[in-house]
Amino acid sequence: MSKKKASGYGPLAMTKWYRVVIDEAQNIRNRSTRSSRVMAMLDAEYRWALTGTPVTNTLADLYGLVRFLHYAPFNEWAEFNEKIARVQKRDPKLAGRRAQALLKKCLLRRTKDSKLEGRPLITLPPKTIDIEMLEFSPDERQIYAAVEARQQQKLNKFIHAGTVMKNYHVILVMLLRLRQVCNHPQLIAYAAGEFGTDGAQVVSADEDGGDEPRPTGSSVANSKTNAKTLMGDERFNLVTRQFHNTAKDMIRAEITGGDMPDDETLECQVCLELFVGNARVTVCGHVFCQGCLVDLFKRPLQGWVYY
Repeated sequence: MSKKKASGYGPLAMTKWYRVVIDEAQNIRNRSTRSSRVMAMLDAEYRWALTGTPVTNTLADLYGLVRFLHYAPFNEWAEFNEKIARVQKRDPKLAGRRAQALLKKCLLRRTKDSKLEGRPLITLPPKTIDIEMLEFSPDERQIYAAVEARQQQKLNKFIHAGTVMKNYHVILVMLLRLRQVCNHPQLIAYAAGEFGTDGAQVVSADEDGGDEPRPTGSSVANSKTNAKTLMGDERFNLVTRQFHNTAKDMIRAEITGGDMPDDETLECQVCLELFVGNARVTVCGHVFCQGCLVDLFKRPLQGWVYY
């Protein structure tokens, strides 16, 4: 029996593939997600990663792709971090040159203008751009103005404190929230009734960029009491320590540039991605995105046989 079979891996993981091709490969850039780890684990003779955006935020995004390609020695995080990811923080130009040298060995870049034997690789029709300006309804304008006012308040605090660059990731999230509210207010978990006409009743948000209502002391106490009742004191304390330790490891890794903790509490057990918004812990200790958990309960049961 193979080691993978003995470890309980599924048929895809146990298959010896001739070639594995990933489209939109930037989706595995986060080395901590289960999808990224699983793709790197697949046994294949050849590996291709197709993407138009190999780097989204920092050069550390390249590691997920390099790990999938099994491009030694940089498929080991310690080596990649020491030579590229950590270097970017103190000497971005040096890190960039090293990343370019690495990519020259494993990257084939093709553009719309690329040619083969004097002929274009692909012939596309001329691009036509039609811009259609849409107007908010009165209710949509009211909600957007409220969200915008709140985000502007947070940005002003960063400007006055001189911490804009330290909070650039928070600002990116703030811009994301404004784009999301243009699509639908529910995407940012706001309810239209929570906003006043002047934006003064916007729910308070943590300064780390979260857009969810800050729980009051009484609501937190009630949640803890309910959790202890359902889980028992021993289980509650165990789960609490686990999350505290994981949070400390994440902070330490962010400061030192080290590896993020390989902990399943960091990702939803349904979508297998890192938590972005609300997380919910079940009585049995599993962690889910709030939205995934709600959707899970709404789905009809499939594949169950009752006796």
